[in-house]
Amino acid sequence: MTEHLHLSTVKKMNLRIMPFIMLLYLVAYIDRANISVAALQMNADLAMSAEMYGIAAGIFYVTYIIFEVPGNVLLTRVGARRWIARIMVSWGIIAAGISLVQTPTQLYVMRFLLGAAEAGFTPGIIFYLSCWYPRSDRAQAMSMFYIGAALASVIGLPLSGSLLNMHGILGVEGWRWLFLLEGIPAFFLGIVTWFYLDDSPAKARWLTTGQRNWLQQTIAADEQHSAIHHHNWCVALKIGRVWALSLLWLLQAFGTI
Repeated sequence: MTEHLHLSTVKKMNLRIMPFIMLLYLVAYIDRANISVAALQMNADLAMSAEMYGIAAGIFYVTYIIFEVPGNVLLTRVGARRWIARIMVSWGIIAAGISLVQTPTQLYVMRFLLGAAEAGFTPGIIFYLSCWYPRSDRAQAMSMFYIGAALASVIGLPLSGSLLNMHGILGVEGWRWLFLLEGIPAFFLGIVTWFYLDDSPAKARWLTTGQRNWLQQTIAADEQHSAIHHHNWCVALKIGRVWALSLLWLLQAFGTI
């Protein structure tokens, strides 16, 4: 009976939560990386050198890093659903606003703000998934979540390239259409997030009473187990495997970004 509840509950979550979460991550990845496609036209229009473009692309991560931890602190206080919705609405406005820049300095500022707006999104999603998926299923859930990044490359980059072909419509450059049309979905998805996602399994009316009870009990047991085996995070800095995995993540970032 317990195994049946386990399988049926996870299946429902995979159908209800994961496709939407993957869509959010796909949009986030596109808005973060579409500057690489826009550069095909934008660099010439704004008289930007390769070095200036590198600054515009990289400055995003300065505020992304700075606001990551404060964002996570606020997330735990206001709730993941509310915080994710706020992040998406703000970054959608800023991402679309990049279409209005006239100078490299303005582009730097907007990318700087975009990093601050999007900071905390990925940790927020991870935290949200940990509130729903038992420990035994979190690795699979995380794998499904990160597929959104791969889909962004398969779907998002060709889409961005096609939007450049709108160059001249209404007298607007193609790269401006790109930023505008790819920023708008994040804004509206942020609003949808507020209404679509539930704060916790206890509020999930799309689960049966038995499934909700099983899920809450299982998550509570996992948290109790984690509390018993809690260690100071500084301990992780003394583990060689942590540094090795961090190096691998750093190197893959060079290859993908």
